[in-house]
Amino acid sequence: MKKLIVSALFIFLLNISLHAQTDSAVSAVHYNFSYVIDTTQPESPNTEKMILYLGTNSSLYMSYDRILFNKAIKEKMNGGNASGNVREVATSGGVTNITVSDGGTITGGTFVGTPGTSINLGKAGTPGMLMKNNETTKLATFSSSYGKDFFIEEPMPAMNWQISTETKSIQGLACQKATTHFRGRDYEAWFCSQLPYNNGPWKLGGLPGLIIEASDSKKEVVFTFESFEDATGTHTPIEFSKKAIKTTAKELTQFNEAMKRDRAAMVNGMTSSAAGGGGLKAITVTGTFISPDGKQVKPKQQNNPIEKDEPVIK
Repeated sequence: MKKLIVSALFIFLLNISLHAQTDSAVSAVHYNFSYVIDTTQPESPNTEKMILYLGTNSSLYMSYDRILFNKAIKEKMNGGNASGNVREVATSGGVTNITVSDGGTITGGTFVGTPGTSINLGKAGTPGMLMKNNETTKLATFSSSYGKDFFIEEPMPAMNWQISTETKSIQGLACQKATTHFRGRDYEAWFCSQLPYNNGPWKLGGLPGLIIEASDSKKEVVFTFESFEDATGTHTPIEFSKKAIKTTAKELTQFNEAMKRDRAAMVNGMTSSAAGGGGLKAITVTGTFISPDGKQVKPKQQNNPIEKDEPVIK
């Protein structure tokens, strides 16, 4: 399992240009993430496997499903056969298919398509790659949109934890309960002081030990523990794309809205830039949402943000 994690991350990081290395992972934590993005469908949360890479001075939190997905795509492309359906690992609804109607390359999806091929591009509402830097006390959230990479930087969130005397064992780890209110939600977390990291999944952290599990009071946002692994000596870098543009949440929203309004022009631009004029001709968003077993499900609304109270970022 340890070799698989390192190999998958290495393949993922080869697909993007990187900042100068700042830190290397010494440990890796696997979490299962469950998130009700549509309150009208609480019985059908989005689920995703996530991984937290812990370094000496920083950490990187990202989708492990996406690592495996990129690995599968790369293997399929290297094999010279990109046709057929490519399903993302462990999806749980809220997924749109994009069909390449006339061949070519989807530049944002790193996927060479053939006519009639569908590719799953991921689930809405999933937090992007997130890096915490203890030396600068900054937190950066990385995301990609319309072929461009962005990051939003903010001060490391201060969380006023109330530590309880209540304890329990989680997979043999002695854990202690703590609670806090963070950006519109009341969270309960279980941390392990035997693992001396004041860190945890997503933006959660600041306890005297690694957060093993956490959830909000409504169980709409849930992080459950899967495994903890030693990554010492693997030289897994904690970094992200040097092409990423620093922006704000407001500016990123404005960019996305502008690109949506100008979708036709964007597709035309991709067509004109295709080598020899024989590349991508059209992208058709089918609007079909699928469950892991391939059945069509009701589309989800994004009416339940994880951060109900927006952070003040200067």
